[in-house]
Parts: sequence; C-alpha cells; structure tokens
Amino acid sequence: MDVVFILLLFFMLTTSMAKEKQLPVSYSAPSASNVEIVVRELLIETEDGVISADNQRVSTSNPNELSRWIGSDMEASYIVDTRPSISTQALVTVLDRLAEAGAKNLVIKEAEP
Repeated sequence: MDVVFILLLFFMLTTSMAKEKQLPVSYSAPSASNVEIVVRELLIETEDGVISADNQRVSTSNPNELSRWIGSDMEASYIVDTRPSISTQALVTVLDRLAEAGAKNLVIKEAEP
C-alpha cells in the first residue's frame, strides 16, 4: 500500500500542469448584401461517372476537365442526384472525384419513393 502511495505522489509531483492557451481570432462576419449562395444540381448519367449540370456533360474521369468545371464555383453547394440504374459504388466514386477536384458541400439528393 505504501508503494502505491509513493508512486501516486511521484506522478502527481512530476506531472506538469499545462495551461490552455488561447489565440485571439478576429474575423468579420459577412454582410447579407455580399453573400451569394450558389447551388448546383448534378445528375450522374452513367456508371463511368459522366455528370450533367447546367446543360453541360462533364466526365469525372478526367481530373483536369472536372477541376476546370468546378474552378469557378469552389464554394458552391452541390446536390448530387443519380439515375435509378446507377450503382452505389459509382455514386461514391463520383463524390470522391468531385471532392478531389475541389468541390465542397456535397449533398446526395434523397430518392423519391
């Protein structure tokens, strides 16, 4: 029992207590007048990852073409829908490719019953 007490004292005395340090963060909240929310709806057309949006067809297997297509709307929200014949694996592959190309805020559209 004495050994346990001595070990407890040893660890209590040798442990240093670290203070939490906070860094001041200054940020400005965007005003409502200059905030523009862009939402783009994508439809996965084929198992190969061809998507259509804004009356354009883009192949997600070509990273350069996909990056160029996303490039102007990096902060846009993307609602991804699929044709009924598209597999879950194809959906996940397209989502991965979109994320790699810089797309953020990816949302899968809920299937209608």
